[in-house]
Amino acid sequence: MEPLIIVANIIALVLIYIWWKKSRQNSGKSGKKDQPLIDKTSLKLENVEVGGVIHLGFVGEDMDEYDLIIIKKNRFESGDSTWYELVGESSTKQITLEYETENTLKVSVQMEELILRDLGMTSRDLERIDDEEEGDITYNDRTYLYEDSDVAVFYPDGDEKKAKKLYYWDFKSEDGNHSINIERFEDGTTKVYRYTNVEPRNVEVFGLKGNEDLMS
Repeated sequence: MEPLIIVANIIALVLIYIWWKKSRQNSGKSGKKDQPLIDKTSLKLENVEVGGVIHLGFVGEDMDEYDLIIIKKNRFESGDSTWYELVGESSTKQITLEYETENTLKVSVQMEELILRDLGMTSRDLERIDDEEEGDITYNDRTYLYEDSDVAVFYPDGDEKKAKKLYYWDFKSEDGNHSINIERFEDGTTKVYRYTNVEPRNVEVFGLKGNEDLMS
């Protein structure tokens, strides 16, 4: 990584940390002694809520790095499976990541939003793949193999009252490091996203909600 990029990332992290500290002070009008204390060992991605601060490293083929303040946390459920979506703001852009904790922590970052036409696919193709439970997609010279499709429930902000049903199709690259996720909601809206995996060790958590003090 170029020295200037490293310096820029450090400056961005410092600025986000300063913003975070100020937001904590502003939200704690009743005094610092009333702010909750958290154990540093609880600084895990699965504990992060809106207002939390995280750092993502080595993202994508360009090995990008992002310092994020989380502005949204959504939940998905399908059968016995649950996974989460975090939306965060960096100094330059908005980043969406997904994680699940079944067996081990798995993290992926949304790289771009697509449409079916970008994949050379139609709704009929999805229905055929669903019926046959096999198929593949080629996008930007990378092949993605059918992995799963099923019904799921989307909870915006984790709110049960806002629940929306959807049907999803998941495709994985042959090396397992990339995926294309397709979601179709009951109103017919179809969303297509390309994700890339991030090693959990490259995700650092600096704050869970933005209003805590760390236990020394």
